[in-house]
Amino acid sequence: MEKLKTRVFFAFLLGAIAGLFIYSISNNESVRVMEFIDYGIYGYKFYVFFIQVLMLPMIVFATINATKMLIHGLENSTIGFYTLRNFITTTVFAITFSTLYSQWIQRYAPVDISVVTRYTNGLMSRGFELVHLGHRTEIMRHVITPQIVMGALVLSVLIGYMSKRPNRLFSVELDAFFKRSQRKLSDVLDMVIRLIYIPVFIYVMTVFGLVGIKSFAAAIFYAVGMTVALLIFGGLMYGALIKLGTPVGLREMLKKIQPLAQVISKTSSSTEVLPVTISTVVNKFNVDEKIADFVLRLGQNMNRDGTAIMQCFSAIVMAKFYGVTLGWPEMIGIIGLTFLLAQGSFNIPYDGILTLSIIFYVIGIPVEGIFLILGVDKGIEIIRIVINVSGDIITALLVEHWCLKNKKEL
Repeated sequence: MEKLKTRVFFAFLLGAIAGLFIYSISNNESVRVMEFIDYGIYGYKFYVFFIQVLMLPMIVFATINATKMLIHGLENSTIGFYTLRNFITTTVFAITFSTLYSQWIQRYAPVDISVVTRYTNGLMSRGFELVHLGHRTEIMRHVITPQIVMGALVLSVLIGYMSKRPNRLFSVELDAFFKRSQRKLSDVLDMVIRLIYIPVFIYVMTVFGLVGIKSFAAAIFYAVGMTVALLIFGGLMYGALIKLGTPVGLREMLKKIQPLAQVISKTSSSTEVLPVTISTVVNKFNVDEKIADFVLRLGQNMNRDGTAIMQCFSAIVMAKFYGVTLGWPEMIGIIGLTFLLAQGSFNIPYDGILTLSIIFYVIGIPVEGIFLILGVDKGIEIIRIVINVSGDIITALLVEHWCLKNKKEL
């Protein structure tokens, strides 16, 4: 995991250096870049196409997971409803905050890199003309249509519901089938993601080769803006929940989760640290083990506030960078897809980035924009995961406090 992120980080730096070198020796007015970039563009465009092929399965399994987790939470009448209410409420607040914050900050975006899209699309069109496909560079647009996506969502909700129906042999078989299918999809996605530093290098080289040093301004703007968004939300939202709904003070909370944050910084995965998180909640916060296990395992899928903030922020800010106009339909699409896809965890590196590619594609933002995000995501992801895990811990404290206050049996 860490080796992959290190490779992506260095791919970004090396691509930026190579791109700046190309920019310095190219004719910037006619945007003529050295010929070997042309071949590189075909390479990362093929990689993007492969991700697009996997989008529909990702949508299906994310929706099935969200439906199953929702039903699982409601099945536990004692603590399930309160847990889900808190998860959904904080996710809605996270999306609302991120949308408003991103709308405000995107007005100060320092550079327009839409020239990259125009150049690469023009090159790809010429390439497709050689094989008599004309301008059909967006082949998947004919496959992933709004009608097909809506149909897939409805079918996925039905499948998720059917797989959780109790005392039905068909339900057990259906659930087992989709668990196997998701594991296979996760394996494919894992294989795809382990090569992602190659297209990151090529795309970053292309961006810097066409835009120059201003590309650094875009990367820094994104990284700083994303970090500030996560810190503000964590301080305000979680600070208020701790103050108003738990017997633990903010200082005590930070002190007790500090060792857990150190573990997260080494693994960069909330799934990998789940056993440590449960142990921390049980032993340091004295939460009942049943509550801790239920809330934290459910939170792995249903409570990803940091991911929701990242996806909303990335979509709105990257749309500005690429010159994509966002009207009300697009904003509603971003909000709806963020809420849905924030629930879908594939337990692989960069799964939040992969599902972000779906939002980019549906809204009309170049999917390869995720390569720029990956280059500066190494440090930000740790904050994002700490936000996710902190939300789970606070919810566990709130649920136990609610149970004790109302004298509910666990």
